[in-house]
Amino acid sequence: RPSQSRTSFDVVGAWEYLTKVKKIDPKTIILYGHSLGGAIAGQLFNIPFYSTHARGMTHYPQPHQYYQEIEKLYMSYHEMFKTLTEHTQNEGINWAKGRLQKRLSGEIGVDMGHVTKSAFTSKISSKPVVTKSSRIKILVTTHEFYDSPNCYGNLLFTDFYEWLMFLGKISKKTNYDWYIKHHADSWPISKRVIKKIVDENPNFNLVPAGTSFHQLANEGIDHVLTCYGSVGHECPLLGMNVINAGNNPHMGYDFNWNPKTVDEYENLLLNLGELKKEINFDDIYEFYYMNYKETGEIDDWIYPSYKKMLTELSLRERFGSTMFGYFLNSLTTEKHQLIISRMTDFIESGESGSPG
Repeated sequence: RPSQSRTSFDVVGAWEYLTKVKKIDPKTIILYGHSLGGAIAGQLFNIPFYSTHARGMTHYPQPHQYYQEIEKLYMSYHEMFKTLTEHTQNEGINWAKGRLQKRLSGEIGVDMGHVTKSAFTSKISSKPVVTKSSRIKILVTTHEFYDSPNCYGNLLFTDFYEWLMFLGKISKKTNYDWYIKHHADSWPISKRVIKKIVDENPNFNLVPAGTSFHQLANEGIDHVLTCYGSVGHECPLLGMNVINAGNNPHMGYDFNWNPKTVDEYENLLLNLGELKKEINFDDIYEFYYMNYKETGEIDDWIYPSYKKMLTELSLRERFGSTMFGYFLNSLTTEKHQLIISRMTDFIESGESGSPG
């Protein structure tokens, strides 16, 4: 079973073999690791660590403290915004308002290319989903179990499953109405796991996946729970409070709750009736602009257009070998040279963070 200690042991063993047995000059060795392996290699040998992906690359000077780099970025959004000209700020706020209006009106894929179904359709079921009562109403918005639980660092739980198990225990200590909803385009494995969790936790009521957040807001959902999801900037615009369970892109602003420990998280959940927060929508628009445009990623970093690729390949094709053929068919000599040039320039700049 993979672990940091075992992987570290393997990395050290490989390094010792190459440098002492094979007598290879350490300066000529490139350490390549996938996910956990890359971070460990960087930590053990103090080697610069670069995370590459389809829309750019990121330099983490201390990859074993990756979450601190992420936290630094998100916590700096507001200060970065203040350095922009007043004209750019106004344009950014208006741009964000327009994009969010499209997303909340049900348009699919607005700055979220992986989404194939909208959670904000205007279609309202004639049958109520939320039971009328005077009790506090909570909506748990689940994550896909194949996603990384620690992509932003400092998740309060080991993974999404443990988070849901914890909420199941909390539900037994409260007199709230608990609802749980997965993505409209959730994968079958996630649906099966969530169905099992609901069956084991009778306080959870499974909401039909296609139910619009507009309907849920209209029927009285008070609080939305997520680990780090986009509901953090969507649901407050509909009048619902959002509580996260770890680092998340919204953490530099005050339109969500962001507990730092499990105890703090539990205390919030057990005292929801006391939570009060004045939401400034302009903070949400500012965040949206900074996260999706000002510090956004590069559309043609690898592909001629990442956004176009998302429209041409299905989710399953993007996760399979079809992706490689798509890339090779679009690769030209000029594009090959441009990719190398961009990566080289960024690495030689010595900058941390991402190329902008």
